[in-house]
Amino acid sequence: MSTCIHPKSLYISSGVHCATGMPRQDAADMHVHMKMCGENEANKKKHSIRDRALEAKKDHYIARDSNRRVSVIRPPKRLFNIRVDKDGYKEVSFMTIADLDGRLMNEKANSWNSPSARGVIKYKYDKATSKAEFQIKMADPIVYEGKMVCDRTGTLYWMHGRKPVPWVVYADGNGTSEKPFKTEWMLIKDGKLMTGGYGREWAEDDGSIDPMSGYNALYIKVINKHGEVKHVNWKRKFHILRSKIGISADPNTGYLVHESAQWSKIHKKYFFLPRKISHEAFKESVDERSCGKMMFTANSSFTMITKTDINTDNRPVAEQDFTRGFSAFQFMPETNDEVIVALKTVEIKNQPMETYITIFNINGKVHLPEMKLDGDFKYEGIEFIDWQHGYWNQNMKKD
Repeated sequence: MSTCIHPKSLYISSGVHCATGMPRQDAADMHVHMKMCGENEANKKKHSIRDRALEAKKDHYIARDSNRRVSVIRPPKRLFNIRVDKDGYKEVSFMTIADLDGRLMNEKANSWNSPSARGVIKYKYDKATSKAEFQIKMADPIVYEGKMVCDRTGTLYWMHGRKPVPWVVYADGNGTSEKPFKTEWMLIKDGKLMTGGYGREWAEDDGSIDPMSGYNALYIKVINKHGEVKHVNWKRKFHILRSKIGISADPNTGYLVHESAQWSKIHKKYFFLPRKISHEAFKESVDERSCGKMMFTANSSFTMITKTDINTDNRPVAEQDFTRGFSAFQFMPETNDEVIVALKTVEIKNQPMETYITIFNINGKVHLPEMKLDGDFKYEGIEFIDWQHGYWNQNMKKD
């Protein structure tokens, strides 16, 4: 296996946390080569926005380093580029970002240090034999790409080079709450950005649900290119998903928790990898060990639902547990949305966080069992981005 992983500190003002995304491929058999290398550099050199001044100037950036040297860097025309190397491998870059829930906040600088990782996935696909070969290499990232939601703040940011720019602010529930919306997943459908939360009710200790706020996590937000927001009640759709495995609308009989979802234009379906699956009322001690091993799909109207078992755990059956839950996933570019790359994370009280990466197809065949990433972080955002492009990687080289 061939993977190099170097989590490193990422210094971004305003506390921007993550984007979503990941790759996929059309393959029946797949060989994934990975090699662990490098050391954890999460506490080493921080790339600070304060180290350089960035000025937006029409369609390009002027970057000045601490020695006042100047370079002009134009933005990429697309999110990522697929390259082909001399051996015929296609190569696409991606980036992940960790959510530390404020544990690395720098109050003096009014900023956050958020460990991240960037990498390259190489793959070769033989249509005649339906065989594919994957290689994954990872390193340290520098910036986020696209429009992103700052976890827990209800603010959607878009990145202008290394600069996070606030774009949309929205409230919880139907939009009239005083609390910000807690975004857990994002997807694009019909040219609009859709963001959603856990998709379950919040019950009181006695099992009752506050009619004013208990259903807020069942709303999603639909944002158009102008930043206009619609607050849409997805209560019925979330209930339809859990009814597929015998969980009723009563949250005291069980629930699903969603942290990752995508829409496939090719299959014309939503894909969900629930983080938690429980057949009983919420209890924190039980919840952290109720992670799901299933994938759900739904057509646009949620009238056709499918369920597929996804077991990416390579440990002996007797040693497997349900502490690793899906936190993000994406389809592999140019694979007809047949192969998924996903992140799975562990969050147990008073224990270090863990993140694993895995690859499988939409029929449940595992091509890469769970492989742990370095560092005690929860990586919950992943997106394809050409981080090798100068627009995103604006470090000035010393002579």
